[in-house]
Amino acid sequence: MSELRTLFSRPWSIRLPVLIRYLEQEHVDTFFEDGSLRLSSFRKFRKYQDEQRGDQFEGRLSMEINSPNAHHAVCAVSDQEAYILSTSVIESEKLKVIFNTDSGFRILDSLAFADCVSRQISGFMGGCQGLCIYRDDIMIEKKNSTPTRTPESYSNPEEWAGDYEKYIS
Repeated sequence: MSELRTLFSRPWSIRLPVLIRYLEQEHVDTFFEDGSLRLSSFRKFRKYQDEQRGDQFEGRLSMEINSPNAHHAVCAVSDQEAYILSTSVIESEKLKVIFNTDSGFRILDSLAFADCVSRQISGFMGGCQGLCIYRDDIMIEKKNSTPTRTPESYSNPEEWAGDYEKYIS
């Protein structure tokens, strides 16, 4: 999935989907009573036992990049306190059963909702939102026909490290 940032010089509308947050009725009630909201993290998702919420690879990345003169392999684990609010674009009684919940609520404007929630998180620095893409193979492979610049071709290591970080990203 790619991230798109753009600046239009004319009005532009983006239709965002209505999101459904499935959870137990007691937590729905608490949310509407005092604004309390349960957020999770990559670390917590890795510990869930059930297949719907649990994912031992959550927040992990395996990537392989091949170029004519180099082979890069990257493995990363995100253990920082990244908060996650999982939702669905499907509203269904069957999903309540699958997620073992008895209730939920709709989020009509996900951008405004994210703005309100993020303002309540101490030290919040930035966020992103988007659809999850589920794949059978979690390895991301990239073939690059352009030769990779080697560290020796740079005037200093910091410049190479900065370019390499961009390349990997």
